[in-house]
Amino acid sequence: MSSSNLHMFQNSQRFSISGGKFQVAGRDIVTVEGGVKYQGLSWLYNEISQSALHDAEARYPPPQCHPGTREKALQSLGDWASSGLNASGDEARPVYWLYGSAGAGKSAIAQTLAERRAGNKTLAASFFFWRSDPSRNTPRNLFTTIAFQLAFTIPELAGLINTAILGRPHILTSSIDIQFKELILYPSMRSQVLHELHVFHGHTVSKTYLMIIDGLDECSNSHDQQRILSILADG
Repeated sequence: MSSSNLHMFQNSQRFSISGGKFQVAGRDIVTVEGGVKYQGLSWLYNEISQSALHDAEARYPPPQCHPGTREKALQSLGDWASSGLNASGDEARPVYWLYGSAGAGKSAIAQTLAERRAGNKTLAASFFFWRSDPSRNTPRNLFTTIAFQLAFTIPELAGLINTAILGRPHILTSSIDIQFKELILYPSMRSQVLHELHVFHGHTVSKTYLMIIDGLDECSNSHDQQRILSILADG
């Protein structure tokens, strides 16, 4: 297929090409055979906030805990994330809310924890809100960004999330309630790998994944903040 015949694709969005073989000649020559394996994830990539991730260049240098500081808070969070138990040794809730006054260092703790968990391959996803960044001062890109990361940190979820998007492409512009259920909750519930990681002969195993959402107060609308909390609590 020559480049002159590709005008039919101009301004097209979210379409799939299955089977066949063709070449696109431009700056580079790209050969595609059999279509794109994860077309849904490529659509999802267009709906994420790249600057919201813990290691995003847009956040450099990120807030961090100085060596030897905030260790008690980091230890408590690390123990909770790894064991599923609270400080009293009882089974903990799956959501840990770190709160404090402005300037108390919450974002530095979240960043340091994210880096540590990324280092041992147990950071599932992260999202850092920021009031002055339009791509991350509303919940519009929150769950799409988290879902995209999950597809790569937990490979078994890639196919499940991809299938969900291909089956209902409008999920990408649906309400955040629907996006959370269809892109995160339901794929996770269907994942046999996640089930096996958390339960083995009735006992909780040591490897658990952590999802970090920081700076909810940087989300510009208080109603949206409440919606996010409600979705996470119900999930």
